Amino acid sequence: MAPSFIPRSPSIFSRNSVFSKNSRDSKSSFDASSYDTNAEFRAYLSKTVAELSSQPCSLPPSFIINFVRRCFCLDLSHVDFAQALSALDYLRDLQARWKKEIDAAFNRLNITAQDASDPQHSEVARKFPNVMVWYKDISNKARMIDFLYTQVYVGLRRWILVNQMMLEPFDKANCLALLNTLLPPLHRDSSTPTQQLSTAILGNHRDTFFKFITNFESDPSILEPIMKQGARPGDENGWPALYDVVDRYLNAALEMIDECILINEPGQISKSGVQRRTDSGISFGPDFGPCPTIFQPSDTEKPLPHFPEPNTGTSKHGSLLERFASLSTWGKKKDPRKEQQRQQREQQREFERSLRKMQSCREFNSRSSSTKSTKSTKTSAKFNATISFDLTDDKRRRLIDEAQARKAVDAAEADQSIGQAI
Repeated sequence: MAPSFIPRSPSIFSRNSVFSKNSRDSKSSFDASSYDTNAEFRAYLSKTVAELSSQPCSLPPSFIINFVRRCFCLDLSHVDFAQALSALDYLRDLQARWKKEIDAAFNRLNITAQDASDPQHSEVARKFPNVMVWYKDISNKARMIDFLYTQVYVGLRRWILVNQMMLEPFDKANCLALLNTLLPPLHRDSSTPTQQLSTAILGNHRDTFFKFITNFESDPSILEPIMKQGARPGDENGWPALYDVVDRYLNAALEMIDECILINEPGQISKSGVQRRTDSGISFGPDFGPCPTIFQPSDTEKPLPHFPEPNTGTSKHGSLLERFASLSTWGKKKDPRKEQQRQQREQQREFERSLRKMQSCREFNSRSSSTKSTKSTKTSAKFNATISFDLTDDKRRRLIDEAQARKAVDAAEADQSIGQAI
């Protein structure tokens, strides 16, 4: 039986894709000049976007902390291992965030590596001695947070792999795929998440779990030592101890971020640390101390950081994107007759809208006056003559207004028809 030929539709991931190299070389695609122009424009666009003022490109620390705590709760039976990989990514972002904030604080304080290595000959240490004291304190906190993240990095990956291996039915391929995701192969020059974790240590963890995965079907009890690793006296396994480490890391990282955000200048650092004080910016006289009846802001309230100053070094002709936007309208001739007709149509719509609004207001007022008059007839019968006179007068006035409104609408429609005929 001859093999049948089944045509397949092109895929964006196949070599026959419309975006592949073969299709770009075909005559039906863009020519070389237009492709070069588009590539140049994309390069300028990427450069312009990269030169924009820095914007927060990471999730808020409070969101990350809440997500991680909901995912890795104290009760092991309620841990959401389905969201574990997302939580690990968020923890990595939090680790990068506090490092970014501490570097930004050092830059605002003008602390360089030379000042840190030789504080005796540092100009910053001579002018602001409290700054170098704070620098040593914050460096110790950073090392402690880094040490906690090392335990979190290894411990969470260990428990995620254990959970995957204990799922029924056991799937060896999925376990190996998860191992490659959590502990990928490393070479000697690969970067590590912390200084405490070397490539040799990570490679040892990977080899150990590879042996566990290959031998788990024959001996499921090999996971018991891993589950009890780091367990405290009285705990069934080591998860409660790891949970405490994760909680300590989250609190320390959030405190580090808040403290670094508060620092804008060296004068804010005193002997007791960073001044956590909020100021409204309004002074009503000398400071006589806080009033006991006024609410005092807590330490958790922090001022907004300085907004980056706009870049004034732009050309008088505008940026490249602005010039491109102006050039995109070149060659398009505007017909003055069509422009005039378009303006007339807009004015006519606005006029009709205002007329309808005025007419609805008059009708509403007439209805309200008629309801009031009917209520008065029911309450007292001796004013029947006066009320009937008022109703007749209102009706006559309403008819006059409606006639004037109809004349105005007819005149507007006539002008519109004349304009369309022209």
